[in-house]
Amino acid sequence: MIEVQGLTKRYGRTTAVDDLNFSVRRGEILGFLGPNGAGKTTTMRVLTCYLPPTLGKVTVAGYDVMEQPLEVKKRVGYLPETPPLYTDMRVREMLGFAARIKGAEATIMAGLGHFPVSEDPARFLAYLRPVLADILARER
Repeated sequence: MIEVQGLTKRYGRTTAVDDLNFSVRRGEILGFLGPNGAGKTTTMRVLTCYLPPTLGKVTVAGYDVMEQPLEVKKRVGYLPETPPLYTDMRVREMLGFAARIKGAEATIMAGLGHFPVSEDPARFLAYLRPVLADILARER
């Protein structure tokens, strides 16, 4: 699912990630732990095509992050430490916007149905979790 071979990312003379190698198979869960400056965010930015690697090869679902970034982005969901929220949008509008970017608006919005999103955020998240799991299962 994710293959990282010899990933190196430099910013000028500073090396943020140095010869990183790992793989993640379907169904596995991976977390990055380390102190500030260890390269966690930089690695995620390369995996999600927000930054190009200086050296190395990175593939996600068989797609190279440098050669096929749009295919990678279709298959990756990434919530950074500071999420890019549009505070003037309601929850349903934000989900629709994100779904359009991923090319899955009809599927996701149909899955949401007419759930009253703004009534209770905790109830909405409890509802949303199995809906998204079902959508992902159908996409595989």
